[in-house]
Amino acid sequence: MPRSVTHGISAIMKIVQDKQLDGYYGPVIDNITLRNPAFRTAVEVAAGNALFHVIVKDDQMAAMLMKELEKNKAGRVTFLPLNRLRVEET
Repeated sequence: MPRSVTHGISAIMKIVQDKQLDGYYGPVIDNITLRNPAFRTAVEVAAGNALFHVIVKDDQMAAMLMKELEKNKAGRVTFLPLNRLRVEET
């Protein structure tokens, strides 16, 4: 994981904790559970740095956190706002 992402995720966790914000769900890697641990390496290789994208409830939360990161020059993070994600039903 790039250093700027590590700093960004740490800074976001501190911001969320200090401001007691709701709607922060953390990095993708913290929100998935593998049924079979044997596939861990395959998932890590296939997903790469996308495992460290941060899930938030909406784009307003993402914008607010992004402004805080920029203000503090605290790293870079890619946000996944749930209100912008589209999932095809199969």
